[in-house]
Amino acid sequence: MATAVRIGILGGGNWTRTVHLPNLARIPTAEVVAVSTSDPERRERLRAAWAQPVAVCETPDEVLVRDDLDAVIVCTPNDTHETLSLAALRSGRHVLCEKPASLTTAGVDRIARAVAETGRVFQVDLELGYSDVVTAMRREIAAGHIGEPRLLSCLLLRDWGAFRGWRGDPARSGGMFLELGIHYLDLFNLLAGGHPVLVTAAGGHASGANLPDYLSATVTYDNGAVGQLGLTVLAAARNEIRLQVIGTEARLDGEIISGRLELWRRRTSTPENLSPPRASDYRFDGFPGSQEALAGWVDCIVQGGSPLAGLAAARAATAVSAAAEAALRHGGAARVDSV
Repeated sequence: MATAVRIGILGGGNWTRTVHLPNLARIPTAEVVAVSTSDPERRERLRAAWAQPVAVCETPDEVLVRDDLDAVIVCTPNDTHETLSLAALRSGRHVLCEKPASLTTAGVDRIARAVAETGRVFQVDLELGYSDVVTAMRREIAAGHIGEPRLLSCLLLRDWGAFRGWRGDPARSGGMFLELGIHYLDLFNLLAGGHPVLVTAAGGHASGANLPDYLSATVTYDNGAVGQLGLTVLAAARNEIRLQVIGTEARLDGEIISGRLELWRRRTSTPENLSPPRASDYRFDGFPGSQEALAGWVDCIVQGGSPLAGLAAARAATAVSAAAEAALRHGGAARVDSV
């Protein structure tokens, strides 16, 4: 492999242009050599936005046949993730795939078999788990500072309006839990200390779109922990990700976008400030954890090791999100596929 990891990006939409490209430019051991998009206007935007010489291609195949490529980022609609990840792995490339890795756990298992056959690094882009607030929460829980996690809650407020295009088509996106809720269900998986076994869900269509625009889900874990997720894309508020983990001894209360984190111990009236040393709202492109996730993937390629958001996390997040979709469609509770 060359001194820098040479990367091709499949998909040239807004996330590639405004998040992946600028964040990869901050990683000394990463070099973008090619990007593909079928949209002529997006190809022109990419050429204008990227100062370094990068091949702007029309199809993923044009990227994958290159001989100057070590790794691939799959940044395309959800229903193409599995197929493109498999093609990239079988061409001998390491892969970072946007979430979900597949619309089904069977699809993630097919990716896992390809990883085993090729020995390549595979990571799903569940970036919030790499954020400073969640990293600090994991550290506090591992140190036993809150006792055993028992109740987790996440409230996601977005003022985006209803999803349109492929995101608004459940057949292509997998539904709102697999498209958006997966990030926050993954956080529950990281912080609960157990395996998800059962999900209930409810939601509605305030905007009349194909996908629900307000949702809630409750996830029960095999160790007795319970996670409660609420999300909406119609909030008349600034974007926030409020996250709490209540344990048998103390409570962690955080907000990921601003970087606020407090530890409330039982029988105390004031919290301890555990906020990471961040002066204001997240300063890099994307969300907290976006650059760290990319850097972690590149480091695993260069140094070896397994990504935090590797195959196990990809499968668990897909399993609990697919169960939430099933519970929403059919009512009642849905069992989580074995993780």
